Amino acid sequence: MSYSDFIFAVIGEELGLIGIVVLMMAYVGFIRELILAGLKGPSKLEGKLYIIGFALYIMIQATINIAVNLGLFPPTGVTLPFVSSGGSSIMSLMIGYGLVFAILIEKEEENKASETHEKT
Repeated sequence: MSYSDFIFAVIGEELGLIGIVVLMMAYVGFIRELILAGLKGPSKLEGKLYIIGFALYIMIQATINIAVNLGLFPPTGVTLPFVSSGGSSIMSLMIGYGLVFAILIEKEEENKASETHEKT
């Protein structure tokens, strides 16, 4: 079970405080970039809400898993996003992240189309 729900404790044991701080800063940076991309990227409200909601979902899931590993919450079965080896968890996160990319690529295509339309 240490490779799924309690992977944060294993990372702390193997890499120490520096490993934990690096992992948590990676999550903070990832969530920050998702929120900024959600605010600046898509022109449609639905796209903005999806990207920001996905960022909040990752933040809540990581917070719950870390709190369980620290003994603040009872074990819940929530995996650490993009780190734990839960099959359905990593699959749903990858699908969600793919949708984020699709929303952002749609915005890029709209920008290119409007630029070519303005030139003609």
